[in-house]
Amino acid sequence: MPREEMNLKKRILVVDDEPILLKNLVATLNRAGYEAVSAATLEAARDHFSHGTFDLLCQDIGLTDGDGLDFLQELRARNPSLSVIVMTGQDSGKNRSRAENLDATAFLTKPFSLPRFKEIVRCIAGEPQSAVTAVPGRGVGQARAPLSVMMYSHDSIGLGHVRRNANIAKRLVQENPDVNVLMLVGSPAGVYFDLPSRIDFIKLPSVVKDQSGSFESGKLRIGQEEARDLRANLIQRSVELFKPRFFLVDHVPTGVWGELIPTLEMLRRDPTRPVVALGLRDILDKPEILRRRWQEQDTYGIVRSYYDRVFLYGNRQIFDSERLYGLDELLPGKAHYCGYLSNEETPRDPEWVRNQHGLSKGPLLLVTGGGGRDAYPMMSACLDALDSMPSFLRPQAIFLTGLLMAPEQRRDLESRAAGKPVEVLKSVTDSISYMNAADVIVTMAGYNSLVESLRLGKKLVVVPRMGPSKEQKTRARIFHDLGLVECVNQEDATAERLAAAIIAKLNKGKEVQSLLGPNGVAEAARQILADLEQANRDDDIAPRLAGGAF
Repeated sequence: MPREEMNLKKRILVVDDEPILLKNLVATLNRAGYEAVSAATLEAARDHFSHGTFDLLCQDIGLTDGDGLDFLQELRARNPSLSVIVMTGQDSGKNRSRAENLDATAFLTKPFSLPRFKEIVRCIAGEPQSAVTAVPGRGVGQARAPLSVMMYSHDSIGLGHVRRNANIAKRLVQENPDVNVLMLVGSPAGVYFDLPSRIDFIKLPSVVKDQSGSFESGKLRIGQEEARDLRANLIQRSVELFKPRFFLVDHVPTGVWGELIPTLEMLRRDPTRPVVALGLRDILDKPEILRRRWQEQDTYGIVRSYYDRVFLYGNRQIFDSERLYGLDELLPGKAHYCGYLSNEETPRDPEWVRNQHGLSKGPLLLVTGGGGRDAYPMMSACLDALDSMPSFLRPQAIFLTGLLMAPEQRRDLESRAAGKPVEVLKSVTDSISYMNAADVIVTMAGYNSLVESLRLGKKLVVVPRMGPSKEQKTRARIFHDLGLVECVNQEDATAERLAAAIIAKLNKGKEVQSLLGPNGVAEAARQILADLEQANRDDDIAPRLAGGAF
């Protein structure tokens, strides 16, 4: 009677000359219900095959008495259908190619985790129906990969990175009820807005960036090395436990101080690794400055080694990030323009905001600085601008200072606004409704504030951040040249100059239709869901390998 009909345990031969690893692999398989047999040499492996049959061979390459792939070639002559997992610390294109040509089922690069090894064996050997989740169109034993997505945002100055990730996350869970999203958040404010069910976050210890662009520990009085290790270990352990099928990193390919590298390296060695994507806003810095910095920091090498694709949150016709930043040469065909991302929530009627604050029917000015850490100079100048206007031209105003503005700066604005038709608020959870209610918006040239205001068709005066990068100045200039905003540089933002720009916008007719195109949130989510669906269609006995098949 065939062994399958006798309902015997699956027999697995493990061949490896590392005694401790061999012992652990065999013990893991025996605990999982298999009949695992060990061999430390090719001679012992040949002897085992001469006295019995096996359902699966787990085979090292470099052994004390020969080459494991040569042994596999011998076996193929009489065991053409034998399932084989090649395990090796000698990961190379040559070894992967040889293993593929010998029909190896999976290629595991050492070191690997025992749970992941057991998971791959289960997929190859098959499990009883009760042990796995049956998925339409799949055989028993081929479990569906969880639709888990992890997102990283390092935020230090503002909240733009976490906001972009949150917008995509909300769309993902809206589109597919099986998706869970876990966000790794560096923002000092955490995630201050409401998140729907199936989205959660882990708050990383805060960092701050000085005017030179260097990071240091934020609220904890610890050194850079301790802060880096703490954040890096939290990230890596979270990925190990959550096991994402898609990992989206916003803006910083290596993370702060290279904190993502251990995790990215771990994922590269994982045969069932997730799709790893880098999300970049349209403008990061002047192209020549960014290219030089990325070359000096080997960012190009990092992206090439660890990332499967790049999402560009912009429009090629407005700013060709792919070409200007060298991504067309780095990852040809893997950079995808999603379009400009913005909040997809429907804003409340403008009258709701006016009623909340007892505003009259006159024009309303909104002054907002995103997270607010460096928004005080712009807001202070706006207060001076309002004071310099004739009373009959002065609009009512709401200032949203942001969660990260220094308390003493916020108190100064509140004191100076007292007795005037100006209300200073720290933050609101429904900022898009406040934007929608405004007749004119003054903001810095941060990605989110600018894009969301333009989507609402608002008249905009932008005061770009002076540094450390040229990102905001570049974006403000481009959008000014397109006729979408009025740009006033900080060095020129006198009370008179700002007052004139605000009054001109108030008197201007309806703004032209935005040139930004469709909201990129939907396209980014579509791309992620397509990858998740492909992961669930993939044959689980051929695990995803770093850099593609073998």
